[in-house]
Amino acid sequence: MKKFFLSFCLLMITIPAWCQFVINPQVGVNFSNPPTVSQQGVSARGKAGLMAGLNFRIGGNVFVSPGVYWTLLNGHLTQEGITNVESDLQLNSVNVPLLLGFNVVNQPGFNFRLMGGPTAYLVYNIHENNFGLSRADIKNIYAIRLGAGLDIVNYTLDFSYDLGLNTPYKNIADEIRYSPLNIMLGIKLGFD
Repeated sequence: MKKFFLSFCLLMITIPAWCQFVINPQVGVNFSNPPTVSQQGVSARGKAGLMAGLNFRIGGNVFVSPGVYWTLLNGHLTQEGITNVESDLQLNSVNVPLLLGFNVVNQPGFNFRLMGGPTAYLVYNIHENNFGLSRADIKNIYAIRLGAGLDIVNYTLDFSYDLGLNTPYKNIADEIRYSPLNIMLGIKLGFD
């Protein structure tokens, strides 16, 4: 792991010498979707969450964009039965997208780009809830991210949608997926 980290750092230091390289710190919100889903007596409703982190853009008109974000995913579960149980759920995760993108419009001071690729939400904590769910009951979330972004001078605005590929719950509601809409604001730093 130490060799990988050192190699990664060396690569990040040398990249500006041979291609365009942008560091993009961002903050934003996510809106879990779909708004309401029901299965096996369990209903899920999405709620707004938060994101903060950064991504890199490596390349010119076609670019690779790895990133890392701290993410808070929020939802509300209701289970109907003999006794009704409902609870807000908050999942803390590290979101790691690896996107491929291209610039549709690339003018001085203005850029419009499209991007897509896989992303993973590596869940590391679940807040206390009425279902008694703990970290052991939650799986990492995998998705395909599709998005678009604008750069206006050194400011960025990104919109993306994650198509959830799996459910985060190990023992309940195996068809409920997190598919958040993400809206991120950021600052563009680097060699463009």
